[in-house]
Amino acid sequence: MANDVIIAGLDIGSNSIKCVVGVADAQGGVDIIGTGCATTKGMRAGDVQNRAEFVAAIRRAREEAEMMAGVELNDVFVSVSGIPLECDSSFGAWCIEGAEVAETDIRQVLRIARARQVAPTTDVLFCVPGHYMVDSHIDIVAPIGLRGVRLEVDVHLNIGKRETFDEIARCCKEAGLSVGTFVPNTLASGEALLRAEDREMGIALVDIGGSTTEISVYRGGALVFSTNLPVGGERVTSDLSIMFQVPGVEAERLKQTSGSALSWKVGDHETVELPVVGGMRARTVARSEVAQVCEARYEEILQLVRDAIVSEGLVVGVRMPHVVFTGGASQIANLVDLAERVLSTPCVYGEPRSVRGMVDMVRNPKYAAATGIVLYAARKRPDVWVPVTPTAPAKTLFSRLLDWIR
Repeated sequence: MANDVIIAGLDIGSNSIKCVVGVADAQGGVDIIGTGCATTKGMRAGDVQNRAEFVAAIRRAREEAEMMAGVELNDVFVSVSGIPLECDSSFGAWCIEGAEVAETDIRQVLRIARARQVAPTTDVLFCVPGHYMVDSHIDIVAPIGLRGVRLEVDVHLNIGKRETFDEIARCCKEAGLSVGTFVPNTLASGEALLRAEDREMGIALVDIGGSTTEISVYRGGALVFSTNLPVGGERVTSDLSIMFQVPGVEAERLKQTSGSALSWKVGDHETVELPVVGGMRARTVARSEVAQVCEARYEEILQLVRDAIVSEGLVVGVRMPHVVFTGGASQIANLVDLAERVLSTPCVYGEPRSVRGMVDMVRNPKYAAATGIVLYAARKRPDVWVPVTPTAPAKTLFSRLLDWIR
């Protein structure tokens, strides 16, 4: 118990901010002791648009988690979803300095792999290692300690605006939390929901959020593909708002309480009462009409998921990898049934693994990323965030443009 450490994970989404607090032991096990959640509209398309509301939401999520856990939080690990990121792959090679691979060799080969020329307004933000190769030994996940001469690695890069993450860190600081590091949302959710054998066999994790759908595919124990699609549950809410002429808040409630991803599974005689808006009379519509709107949009999202995976050549024969769903917008009735029809592969909802304590509190998929962050930190996973060099002078847009041209 003396060596137990309290870890807080903060997941920042388009519509809500979630905080999970866990106690980690020396073996990397985690007991969940508190959660907090706050809705917010202070962030849109990856940019903080209402700073005061955004900071207040972080503070509310923090205070709720603190009250439940009975601890005071000062430091936090953070993941952010809904931010437009360009995903790309890269490669690095390095001559091993000693007789066997050491941590310094890993850092050097990753430094080489993430050295990319990018647009002047963007930076390489995350560098996620895939498989390593030591001389003729291929598809290695953990090469430290292996003897060899040459170390190579395939990596996945996330490229975006560093200023967005800097602003989020400042907002967290204003809310009383110091950011330890940022963790990619796909890695965080995968840490909570996927087993080692899932990653080895081959599996796709699909996180349907408010404004984006994030896809990550694992094979041979490593991440081999990731991308994000600019479509999520908000599109469904918008369709319902337009179709039934109700405000967005009521459309969201309609989706959650009466929506279905398969209209034929809704009873023929089921009805839904729409809210009174602008002096209009109370209206009643068939629930099947609501389901038809939801089904059309979710089928489109799933087809985009399929196209993204197929285009990367990740289909073995004619079969897609098995799919695990998470994210707040995935919690609509009959999504798994629709997904198995569209994707032609077994699909399930993800549930957190390898956690103890208040497990029921984090069983809701909206807490998957925040729970995964705690596990990621507890297991001392390598830091994939590319830090700013403290001694590097700030560059103007013009000087960065010259560097890019060179």
